[in-house]
Amino acid sequence: MNDSLASHPLAERFKQLGPVDVLRAVEGAGHRCTGRQLALNSYENRVYQLDTEDSVGVVAKFYRPGRWTVDAIEDEHDFLYELHEAGVPVSLPLELQDGYTVGTMTGETAGIHYALYERVVGRVNDEPSEPQLQELGRLVARIHQIGQDGQATHRQTLGVQDWGWPSFEGVLSSGLLPGSLERAYVGVVEEIFSAIEGQLDDVEMHRIHGDCHHANLLWDGEGPVFLDFDDSV
Repeated sequence: MNDSLASHPLAERFKQLGPVDVLRAVEGAGHRCTGRQLALNSYENRVYQLDTEDSVGVVAKFYRPGRWTVDAIEDEHDFLYELHEAGVPVSLPLELQDGYTVGTMTGETAGIHYALYERVVGRVNDEPSEPQLQELGRLVARIHQIGQDGQATHRQTLGVQDWGWPSFEGVLSSGLLPGSLERAYVGVVEEIFSAIEGQLDDVEMHRIHGDCHHANLLWDGEGPVFLDFDDSV
């Protein structure tokens, strides 16, 4: 994963991604669009909801260049299909015309990866009831059970090496940390990371959602549907 979009050679193409590019990608996958599209909240990627003539619509996600490889995205999609087959309610990636679930754009936005997902009709529930919280607990446990049954060899591991030290180096190189605090900051971070690494040494790892908060859950008439496994680790 590359943490800097600005330095990526595709950065300008990603910034220039527009409504016509989005329509072209979705229709190129075989969906006839009505022309209506809505930009959805997304910190890392560009995500759009599009109305189509033949269904309730699709959600198109365009991945920030340098963040994930195609193999890493396919690891995410494999996990989603396994969860679906096990009865966990998730928004599935859709097959493109070549039979794969990850596409790469051509033309002026060439090189940008994208995927289409089922549109889920539901609402965000900010205050789940006690029975709903129990249901969520059971489903999260089921996600972890399924996560133990396979590998995601191209995803990061949730730990100090992949998430801690790169962020630490980013702070030091940013120029934002006052010089008077640097020595204390380095000492505290090194002490914390050392303690964390010691706790994780013998912990068995398995696939998880990675970003499981209330805004990535939509509640339909039957219960919660889990969305956005983009940060699965």
